[in-house]
Formats: sequence, C-alpha cells, structure tokens
Amino acid sequence: MHSNASRTRAPGIDIARALAVIGVVATHTVSGMLNSSLIDSSYPAYEWIQNIGMLRLPALAFLTGLFIPSGIAKRGASRYMRIRLVSLGYLYVLWSLIQGTVAVAFAGYRNGSGGTWLGVLSLWTPEGQLWFLTYLMTASVLLTIFRPWKNGKRAIASLVLFLCVTLLMWGRQYNYVGIAGLSLIFFSALGATMGMHRAVRILNRGLGTWIAVGAVSTSLFIALLGASPQHPASGTSATPPQLLLPSLLASTVGCIALVACSQILFFVPYVARPLQLVGQRTLEVFVMHYSLYAGTRVLLMHAGVENPAFHLVAGISVGVLVPVFLSWLLPRIGMRWLFQPPSFFMLDGRSLLAKVRLVARRGALRT
Repeated sequence: MHSNASRTRAPGIDIARALAVIGVVATHTVSGMLNSSLIDSSYPAYEWIQNIGMLRLPALAFLTGLFIPSGIAKRGASRYMRIRLVSLGYLYVLWSLIQGTVAVAFAGYRNGSGGTWLGVLSLWTPEGQLWFLTYLMTASVLLTIFRPWKNGKRAIASLVLFLCVTLLMWGRQYNYVGIAGLSLIFFSALGATMGMHRAVRILNRGLGTWIAVGAVSTSLFIALLGASPQHPASGTSATPPQLLLPSLLASTVGCIALVACSQILFFVPYVARPLQLVGQRTLEVFVMHYSLYAGTRVLLMHAGVENPAFHLVAGISVGVLVPVFLSWLLPRIGMRWLFQPPSFFMLDGRSLLAKVRLVARRGALRT
C-alpha cells in the first residue's frame, strides 16, 4: 500500500484501535441505559452492541501486544517494564481516585449505588473499566518474561500456555489487580508474537484483499453468534465447555473483521483521519469515558430526555470526543499529569538519587 512502513502503521493500527475503543464506549453506554431502565434487553441496538463486546477487548489486547517487541528492542527489557508499570500504575491509581470520588460525590444524582469512600481507596479491586489498565500491566510483565517473538519454539510454547490460561479464565472476571482480564492474555500474546513489523507487512495488502477478508471474517463472526458465545470477561462463572471454542473463535474472527474494516476505511480519507486521531488517543478515551457517558445520561434524564436513540448517540459522542479534545487542551494548560506521570516518576533509583543530590547541592549553595 505504501513503501514507508511507518506511514502504513498509522492508518491501519490507529483506525483499528479507534474502532475498538468506540466499541468499548458504546457497550458501556448501552449497558448504562439498560441499568437506568431507559431500555430493556429487547432494544434493537442493545443486542447488536453487546455482540461487539465479543471483539472490542480482545482487539485492544491484540493491538497493544503488537507494540511490546519494538518497545523492548528500543529500551531494553528492564527499562521497558519499569516505564510500562510506572505509567500504567500511575494512571490506574490516579483515575481510580478521580472516578471513585466523582461517583461518591454525585451519588444522589445517579441511578443505583454511587459507591463509598472505602471503596474508592480499595485499589486492589479496580473501579469500573479501569481493570483493563491492571491487565495491561500483568500482560506486559508476562510477555516481557516469555518473549514469544524471539523464535518459533518459544512462540509455540508461549501461545499454547497462554491459550490454556485464556480458556481456563474465559468468562471468569475476578475483579482483583493482577488477575482481572487474564482471559485476554492469548490475544496479547498473538499480537506480541506477530510484532509491529510483521503487522505492517500484512497490512500492506491491497483494498481487494481486505474487502475479501472482511467479508469472510464478518460472515463467520455472525454465524458464530448463533452459538451464543460468551464474552471473555463477562462474569465470575466458568464458561460451559461446549461454548469455549465458539466463544474463542468468535472473538478471534471478530478481531480479524475489525482489522479488515480499519484497512478498508483507510481508503475513505474523511472517515479515516478522524478515526486515526481517536486511535492515537485511545488511552485518554478509555480512562475518561466512563464518568463522561454516565454524567451525560444523568443530565439528560434530569432534563426529561428519555429517548433511547438520543441517549445512545449523546453518550458515545461525549465519551469519545470530549476525551480527545481534553487530551489536546489539558497539556497546554499545565495538566499533562492527568494522562502521563510527572518526569520524576520515570527515573530509576540511580537517576533519582543523582537528582536528589543535585537539588541538595543547589540548596546548600544558596544558603
């Protein structure tokens, strides 16, 4: 498609990330509408959007895995892991406190329980969607240790192991840091095994190829939905054995369909460019949308607006567009710390000690 690999990556991967995170926002929005009695499970868009849930998180896990080999090659394993854990851990703690505080403070305006201050401080049990940040930390550690991209034997052994973990945990969403989301580990391992360089070569296929891939994978996904597959992270009970294979296949071909769709949309510039922008702000959308769509729903309901279609469009629009705008605005007014840790958090022990000594020396000179 393009001779420059770095240029090829942006449209394909970023558009796919955008579609996946929009699916996350849509699923949470329609679930909030159901819990608020704005709709019931027979609402036409509800089932359709819930079906998207089969692929949204596996796709995000897979796409995130693509970046791990190049990140380790660039920074080294120990530095990559430290940066990854500090960045994700910082965001997890910060947004757990923000999201939990908002929920408690506005409990009287929300439907259902708004939580407690003790719950806000219970950081070992993730709040809302933030469990996915803790999953990314766990996946980063495991994949840095196993490194399935190194050679064929290691790839096979790692993928078999992680496939077993995924099948064992499928449907079991234990909401504790370190084990939440482990049903997604196979998809992250697939992405890491492939790596960004292989992904770019695959994405170089022409439009006709991706139309064919998209048609076949979408048809298979729709057919597999007839087997009533279960979402990978949907509860705390084990998935019935007879549903494991259809569920895994549905999520896998769904991811392929999403990637194919992103490549097709690349050829529609007026659609591709906004999606690419959203894809570059996936993390900001993910951490912010939960409170934004819930706040939008509450405001609309207090204003007497109960039209489900209006709620759905408004919730998704606010949940996606406001974080993208704020990710541009806030760093320009000194609030970059909402999306990335201050620089001193990223220092290793030796660098931090040198920094402290330098500050102490300057203080001594001033006195």
